[in-house]
Amino acid sequence: MMGVPFEDHRVGKGEWEAFKRHTLFGQMPQVEMDGLKWAQTNAILRYLGKVGGLYPSDAREALACDMVLEFLDDIT
Repeated sequence: MMGVPFEDHRVGKGEWEAFKRHTLFGQMPQVEMDGLKWAQTNAILRYLGKVGGLYPSDAREALACDMVLEFLDDIT
């Protein structure tokens, strides 16, 4: 993703109960970077967007981006 190496670990149904206790809020998604765990879809997406140069620095453009992220959260 954006030239950044990562490991995509998907948790299967049989793994979830054991894995759940190792998550921040008992839910997914979660990413781990440098030994720290981070959660919440939109927070992760914003971070990745900033790191990858895809999240706007202009406040109004960021507002528009956040609006779409929150709308997608509402409909899912």
